[in-house]
Amino acid sequence: MLRSLTTLQGQLFVTLKYLVKKVICHADGFKLQGVKPYHVKTITFRMVEETPPEQWKPENLVILVRRALQMLHDSAESNCKPDNAHGRIMEHFFLSDTALYLKGLNRNESEQILSRIVSTLKAVIEKLPQLLVQFIGSLTPINESGRFYFHPFQILPNLTARLTVKSDPLKYEEIYDVVRECLQRLTKDDCSLQSQENLALLISRLPDCAFTTREALKALACIKFGYQKTAERIVSHCRGHSVNRGIVWSAEKPSAAANFDVVWQYLRSHDSTWKFCFQFDERPVFKFLPVTLAALFPLQLMNKPGCFFINSEALMLALNLELRTIGDFQSKIAEVTQREDADDLELLTAAMFASDIHESKLIFNRLVRQSSQIPATIQAVLKRRW
Repeated sequence: MLRSLTTLQGQLFVTLKYLVKKVICHADGFKLQGVKPYHVKTITFRMVEETPPEQWKPENLVILVRRALQMLHDSAESNCKPDNAHGRIMEHFFLSDTALYLKGLNRNESEQILSRIVSTLKAVIEKLPQLLVQFIGSLTPINESGRFYFHPFQILPNLTARLTVKSDPLKYEEIYDVVRECLQRLTKDDCSLQSQENLALLISRLPDCAFTTREALKALACIKFGYQKTAERIVSHCRGHSVNRGIVWSAEKPSAAANFDVVWQYLRSHDSTWKFCFQFDERPVFKFLPVTLAALFPLQLMNKPGCFFINSEALMLALNLELRTIGDFQSKIAEVTQREDADDLELLTAAMFASDIHESKLIFNRLVRQSSQIPATIQAVLKRRW
């Protein structure tokens, strides 16, 4: 249903979502928990259903936002009762005999929290012009051209392990399984010559579309087995190389041209395979790495227990910084922080290695503003540096 919204209705939804996430619930705002995106969707759908077509005009956007907030306010106020222990806040849009509830509610605090929501929404409605000016100021202009990001191994529906594959050459979908197996072998204590040869052979099976991943794994293996100079040569050799961060798509190209063959050709002909999510029973620990790197890689996903994220570009940067193969490493860190599409792991790597403590704190604060969930172990390492 969201896809069927008009441009103006979509703007209403995005504005409401901003006000809830960044003003009502955010630590820098009213710090009020319980109101969630699904409540915003429900209010948006009600607005679409109840607002006459002639009122959907761009010049009415502020009026529509205020009306939607008032609708949420009235719904919360009508449910602010002593007998509402479950935190009911509104009716479900699609199931009229079903209610929607506040998220993460303590039953003993239902009426108190609903009362706070009512007063907070009243304050937001009163300050709406100023809040909308802040929202507009936070927006960045875009052009009609853009970059298409595609990391299939970051969004797999099934992250469980499969049997090690033996295809030669390796099929694209088997890259995931080989990288997973390499990470698991790197955590084992076995440093025998046979173990070294087997791991080297496994890593060498990775194709050039996973170049950075392959070279980073090689460097990790060298560090583990005591070949420090070889590790330095590997990461130094990759210093001038950059992963492909996506398909650049100009406005002149028709959307129909973005077909299966284009994406498939891109994946196989560029260093495009450098982000992975894996599921492990426990976090893999690379005991041979310094504390800083071992805390960062892999990064545990806070909202998905047992899931871990690897960014090979960030890992290669961290290895370069740790092994001191980059002369002007501060400019490299600045390059990462200025990148709009830098993910949490890239920014955390920059924060860890920034020599300027003030800059490190600025990067960390950027992550906090983005509502990034930073594991406590990494926060502890950063705070020890500060």
